[in-house]
Amino acid sequence: MDALPIDAIEDDRAWLAAAFSAAVESVHPRVALAHRLRSIPEPTRLGRRRLIAIGKAAGAFARAFVERYPVDDGIVIAPPDAPASVAGLIDAPGDHPVPNAASLAAGLRLWDFIGEVNADDVYIVLLTGGASALCVVPIAGVTLEQKRQATLQAMRTGASIAQLNQLRRQLSQIKGGGLERRLAPARCITLAISDVQGDDPAVIGSGPTVSSAASLANYLVIATLDDALRAVRAYAAAAGIGIIDLGRTLYGSVESEAARITAEIHRCRAAAQFGDRPRLVLAGGEPVITVQGDGWGGRAQHLALAIGAKLEGLEGVTVLVGGTDGIDGPTPAAGAFADGATVERLRARGVSAADILARCDSHSALAAVGDSWVTGRTDTNVADIAMALVRPARMWP
Repeated sequence: MDALPIDAIEDDRAWLAAAFSAAVESVHPRVALAHRLRSIPEPTRLGRRRLIAIGKAAGAFARAFVERYPVDDGIVIAPPDAPASVAGLIDAPGDHPVPNAASLAAGLRLWDFIGEVNADDVYIVLLTGGASALCVVPIAGVTLEQKRQATLQAMRTGASIAQLNQLRRQLSQIKGGGLERRLAPARCITLAISDVQGDDPAVIGSGPTVSSAASLANYLVIATLDDALRAVRAYAAAAGIGIIDLGRTLYGSVESEAARITAEIHRCRAAAQFGDRPRLVLAGGEPVITVQGDGWGGRAQHLALAIGAKLEGLEGVTVLVGGTDGIDGPTPAAGAFADGATVERLRARGVSAADILARCDSHSALAAVGDSWVTGRTDTNVADIAMALVRPARMWP
């Protein structure tokens, strides 16, 4: 995607959206497979090449894979609104972010699909974010409802993805290497698109194919948040925009991350002189939010609003925070825009930004003032990206 030079930009929101699109495109399964993968093992003797794809982007991942490599059969476990639609592959939709009866049915369908394991077969397992909730088979003595409640409680109290996945591994027959053990003695190759901090294979999707250190020899992470951030940097450089690069660091509380990003914005403004070119504050990760109240919101929208509240009255700064999967929490939005007038737009509707943040109702409020950002599913998932385009004083269009 060609970057629009900064001097030609008339709509800062449109530029940020285009930069975000460049990031998402760089980590799409089709692009990642082309850049990172050259060959796939062949089955031995009369064995089959079988595909298992699990995650929010499993359908797109499976389609991209079978376009490059033939498979004998396969199963795709994805959200119900993102089916595989690939000839010869089974669609077994689960649910996300909290597993339900569909997730259990998907897990049992996976077990049935595997059937009696042939040592000559090769299984290709494709993993993306969301795999943990979409496909479940609880351990003996634990019901699906007990697992649901444990997961929901952990989410509401601000558990990180790593903490959630640790809980899921403890309660699952699939996670924590369970799928790999189920596939033995067949060979299992895993390709993953990572949305977790550190890209640890044992954490991605709760590590269904990581039963030991030896598992890592057959595991390849083909796209990460680093790739997406690299694409934003390249897009900004092509447009003549400098970067204040916070990197892959958005893993604290939403409140602390909003304060940190806002401080960088003010620092950037203070250092700028009239005539300087705009700069981009850039960060990625998944900040932690403790859900309170009965509002309708998402992590990315909450962070955008928290930053906007701290920028009240400041001109020349436009913020975009979005989830690279295109779905922020339980809302239809990918994320949201914010700027120095966000608080005033809310106030004009009789709404307090502080009250909205306290009730975790960011989507309802931001959608009402035109600041929510809807993209639809992006067919990938490498966590969230936060950007702030900062123009020097008296330089905004």
